[in-house]
Amino acid sequence: MTINLKKGQKIVLDKSEYDLSRLTMGLGWDVAKSASGLAGLFGNRSDFDLDGYAILLGENDKLKNYKEDVIYYGHLESKDKTVI
Repeated sequence: MTINLKKGQKIVLDKSEYDLSRLTMGLGWDVAKSASGLAGLFGNRSDFDLDGYAILLGENDKLKNYKEDVIYYGHLESKDKTVI
């Protein structure tokens, strides 16, 4: 199943509603459409950056260890390799 979100939209992935055994997240951004107004006047439009991250919560819906359980460009996988 594919879910496409637009700016401001969100979704709660609940294992009772979805098969969460394997997820793939893809991010995309059309910079040409995003750079408008004054943003297009300064510098190269390709100077934009898009980052994705995952926050792994414990059974109590709280972050256990912020150094291990936040996955981002500086920390690319979880300790147990369930998120890469």
